[in-house]
Amino acid sequence: MTKRYWSATAVAAVVLFAIPAARGQAQDQKVPRLSNGKPDLSGNWEKPTVFDMSKDQIGCNVSFRTDCTSVGAHDLSSLYTPFAVAENKKPKLEYTRFCLPWGYIRAWNALTPVQLIQNSDNLAILFEQDNWFHVVPTDGRDHPEDVQPTWYGDSIGKWDGDTLVIDTIGYNGKTWLDTGGQHITTESMHTIERISRPDFQHLNYEVTIIDPKLYTKPWKNTRVFTLMKPGLGLLEYSCNENNKAAEKGYRPEILPDEHGGRPPCAAIPNAPGCPAAPSK
Repeated sequence: MTKRYWSATAVAAVVLFAIPAARGQAQDQKVPRLSNGKPDLSGNWEKPTVFDMSKDQIGCNVSFRTDCTSVGAHDLSSLYTPFAVAENKKPKLEYTRFCLPWGYIRAWNALTPVQLIQNSDNLAILFEQDNWFHVVPTDGRDHPEDVQPTWYGDSIGKWDGDTLVIDTIGYNGKTWLDTGGQHITTESMHTIERISRPDFQHLNYEVTIIDPKLYTKPWKNTRVFTLMKPGLGLLEYSCNENNKAAEKGYRPEILPDEHGGRPPCAAIPNAPGCPAAPSK
């Protein structure tokens, strides 16, 4: 685990007072460009914690600023196929309790930031969540003919004007899309992400989920990410063998929605915003 859950709350008030000046400075900066003239998406980005992709979210997951947003796919259950209805009635195992990979889309939804490192041929996505990474070639190649199913899929990126379009297939169907919604996936899932940088301080992010086994039509979730303050970046995150979360219940199954993606006080006594633990 990281210390971000505790430290973020402690500094939130200080950060909020500093926002107006920082925003003014950022607005004066132009969007950087790569050698090929395309926008450079590189940076440390905080984002909304998307606990359930069918719901709207407001708030950045590091500073708790309000300019990180997510617009969910409302009434998502109305798009379920008969297969999806049947599968969702079955018991679900929270596989991340055993330190298995979160999966590509769920990693984007996590309550930790992401770092993007880009050049003309590749975009490297570094997730603080479990310190996983994903590389997206942007050199014009297509998917290989024999894509092997993996936790994060096979991605390729191509430019549509100043918007990077990431096409991903080859998922293994073993992951959820999100933690609170517990939206399952299949090997037929195909995702399309669109990322653009409208100004120096923000990224626009849109993901379309296409899974004909589970949904009668494609659906979208759209978000806004915010550049982290200079000097802030990713923290070390470790989930290893003999993880105590699995046996002692860091979260019994999933985090209730009212916690906004943060651990409940019962799991972390004396955490900021939580009552003091009773003395022994």
